[in-house]
Amino acid sequence: MHRVERWIFAPEDARRLAGVRIGLCLLLAYRLSAHDYDGLAAHHVRFLPHFYMDVFAHMPSPDLASGLQALGIVAALAAGLGLALRITLPVAFACALILNGMLNSTGRVMVRDALLMLCLAVVIAAGRAAGDAWAVRAPNRTALGERYGWPIRSAMVVIALAYFFASLQKWRYSGFAWVTSDNLRWILYAQPHPNGFALFIADRPLLAHLFAAGALLLETSESRLASTTRRNG
Repeated sequence: MHRVERWIFAPEDARRLAGVRIGLCLLLAYRLSAHDYDGLAAHHVRFLPHFYMDVFAHMPSPDLASGLQALGIVAALAAGLGLALRITLPVAFACALILNGMLNSTGRVMVRDALLMLCLAVVIAAGRAAGDAWAVRAPNRTALGERYGWPIRSAMVVIALAYFFASLQKWRYSGFAWVTSDNLRWILYAQPHPNGFALFIADRPLLAHLFAAGALLLETSESRLASTTRRNG
């Protein structure tokens, strides 16, 4: 246990944490801009809220969805620049939480966005340390310390555990049936705008089975990321 603690709290360069902050904020801004939330709010009549979305009696209005989307994108970009980080990043996080909750309440599974939100929560917990380098107020600052290391390695653990539990649930509820069935093919066919590569896989049953097996094995192998890094750390 002491070895794990020493690995998590090992000193790190502030610029590396800043790089993680910038990357996550840009990814959040992109993800927020990629969905038509106001259209979803206007046309989707089935609203099945889960967890924190129970505070909404019905689907948020299109105007609220558009406002949250714009505010979230601006706040995410500002946080990427390190501007008022202790305000802008939580604001972007809260906007994304509600908007992703809207999508989830229509039956969509938000795996990638959930993982992004978990990593952002770690950066928020880092506080001012995440803005000590590569920020508007301190563009060239360099520093080394434990406060810059634990958020990065905690995010690594979060990612590893997320993949582990995702693969565990898939093995538990699907397992071999996921590989041998045509589920992946129908998922690829059902995409609103499938690309050529997705259709190429979906049109070839054997190839789709191989990709389904590869995806399951990849998720399982990702769960070893944290333990492997700890041993090498």
